[in-house]
Amino acid sequence: MRSLLKSFFAVSFFVSSLALAQPEGEIIIRTRDGKTRQGRVLSETQKGYLFASQRGTSVIEFTNIVDLQKVEVVAEQPVAVTPPVAVAVAPAPVVVAPAPIGTVAPPPPPPERPIEVVSDDAPAGEKGVREGFHFGIGANLGVNNGGPSAQVQAHFEFNFGRPVYRITANLGGLSMYSDGFFNGSIDNLFQYNIGDVYAFGAGVQVGVALGFGGFVYVAPVLQPVIIKLGDRGQHQLALTGSVAVLSNWSSTGRFEVSWAGTVQVFAGYSYLF
Repeated sequence: MRSLLKSFFAVSFFVSSLALAQPEGEIIIRTRDGKTRQGRVLSETQKGYLFASQRGTSVIEFTNIVDLQKVEVVAEQPVAVTPPVAVAVAPAPVVVAPAPIGTVAPPPPPPERPIEVVSDDAPAGEKGVREGFHFGIGANLGVNNGGPSAQVQAHFEFNFGRPVYRITANLGGLSMYSDGFFNGSIDNLFQYNIGDVYAFGAGVQVGVALGFGGFVYVAPVLQPVIIKLGDRGQHQLALTGSVAVLSNWSSTGRFEVSWAGTVQVFAGYSYLF
């Protein structure tokens, strides 16, 4: 009878020791940006852990780790074993080792090897959506129905995701039937982003031109093509057209010029900070 009991306790102690030696592989990592991730460490790189979670696989740098804990696993209670005697013997209790608390110093990294991973923190499909205020500079080259034109620009953009409101200040010169004019104008433009690359816009331009006298004008502006390039859509190429529908010309009495219906077409580049 005693030999059977001793054998049973020895087997129970051996089983519980194996449970302590093989804990679950999942861990919880808390990083400096306040995020908490749960998953498994696949391997170690020179900079950090190659970590697999439900959101994907990414490299978490050692310097960004604030806290690292093992996931505590509650072991299932073993099934009571009935010895070949009339009296049932209770199984030995299984003790689960507590998970370590506090910052765990990472082990030295292995030799560097190329690993291609996809970061789970990078948002997808959001290159062209940069909400908030942005300042930009640019330049235009174009023609009108009387000669060439050139301008420099300053942009003040208020981006609301898809819709964008932009105020553009234009300063330059134009040639009209062999006469040169200084031209300054302000555009009030409304832009709509179709996707990450393409957008279109429309608005109203108010300007003044000075040459042999001066005139003011109001013109509708259309931007049918706006192409956004770069990782943040900061490079923009635009095709712009306008038609001056109101102008008053004051001359020295030698001639009078009416610019109603003057068409201008520009191709321009802008950089938005």
